[in-house]
Amino acid sequence: MIVFNQKIYKPYLIFYFMKKVFIILVVVLIGVIVYFNYDEDISPSPDSKMVVGNAVYVPPVPVTYENIASHLSSNVIINDMPRDIDVMFRFYSFEDGSRVFGKSYILKPGEVSEGYLEDASLVIFLDSKYLSMWHEGNFCSVLSKANTQGDLGYESSLSEIKLAWKFKGLMKHKSCFGF
Repeated sequence: MIVFNQKIYKPYLIFYFMKKVFIILVVVLIGVIVYFNYDEDISPSPDSKMVVGNAVYVPPVPVTYENIASHLSSNVIINDMPRDIDVMFRFYSFEDGSRVFGKSYILKPGEVSEGYLEDASLVIFLDSKYLSMWHEGNFCSVLSKANTQGDLGYESSLSEIKLAWKFKGLMKHKSCFGF
């Protein structure tokens, strides 16, 4: 028998605790080995698909000027826009301290095309730096971030009241614009 602090411990209890400590050490050692051998550079190819249950997950495609029209035309917010208003979406960047406009797109529910409207009722401006952050599914997060950073703006020939009335159907999406 072993005596610790005037308590008597039987040898089989010490063996039992040593066995538990050994198991815990082995689990921690395996965890450390797995952690340091895990390769974070493994990424799926752009064409790969993952099947989860009955659904097929396709990784998002980066949005570029070439595919933004098709991306926007399937967007829920664009599809909820009023049909009787001309809306233009313009990208800009800053060069030498001046705002330089890039590509512009005409927005209609379910239809987006590259183009320019001279007399658009609403023109929405977005800094082109957000294009690289824009992937399938994060339209709202990009607009919200751009709005809080001051990189999302608009001009309209309509009064604030007329504009609000025209776009009342978009109130369900107000969180996308930071409201």
